[in-house]
Amino acid sequence: MSWAASGMSMLPGLAPRPQYHIVKKKDFNEKIDSTSNAMFVSVRECDGGDINVSGKTGKVSLERSKSIRLCLDSRVVGGVLEIIKCDDVYIRLEKDGEVPTFQIDDSSKVTVEICAREQIECFYYIRCQDLKLILTAEQTPELEGKEDSALQYVIPTEEDRANVQQIAHWSAATADAVFLSEGVVRDGVYPTTAEMKKAAEARKQQMITGMGSMLLGSIKITKPGEAEPAAEAGPKLSEKDKNLDIPD
Repeated sequence: MSWAASGMSMLPGLAPRPQYHIVKKKDFNEKIDSTSNAMFVSVRECDGGDINVSGKTGKVSLERSKSIRLCLDSRVVGGVLEIIKCDDVYIRLEKDGEVPTFQIDDSSKVTVEICAREQIECFYYIRCQDLKLILTAEQTPELEGKEDSALQYVIPTEEDRANVQQIAHWSAATADAVFLSEGVVRDGVYPTTAEMKKAAEARKQQMITGMGSMLLGSIKITKPGEAEPAAEAGPKLSEKDKNLDIPD
């Protein structure tokens, strides 16, 4: 158990923190239904597992495990998902999933798949290899209709900087933001999850307003009592055509 989980349980006046531990399992399928925002989910020393977590959780931790597939459909309220000394981990956030911060240490081949930029804020990582972020087209209008239905960001993990903690984050709170990496700067400025959500809502409102303007522009308003011009029943006939003797 991590010190954070044990500490929460031992604080006077607080009920024990609900916990779900998966330890030393192999080739398994696990379904976790969380009913508490404080739920601590811990996966340790496991090999080959599919884990589906439903409901909000307080914290999620993967440690000394490999070949793990994790799916989250709701927010990690505590804001952090840890990946420590793991290999071959694939994490998918469904459309309501949200993990502001990923802390990845001493791990390799870690991929995170999201539906929208505002679902995550940043990765903190050190001594890692092969880190990827995949943005699918499910909630990404700029990718719809294109052959490549996902954007993939490969997080730089140069060997000469392996022992330097780095942060990967969005370049801006915009629809075309990219996921870039740099050395950790505690007072650096980068968009938070809240800012990304605000920008996404602004874009959505702009689209709604634009559609409303188009609809209003297509409606013709007439004064009371003013009749709409009658539609022509057919093409106009010349005087010559009118005089033609057409049999019944």
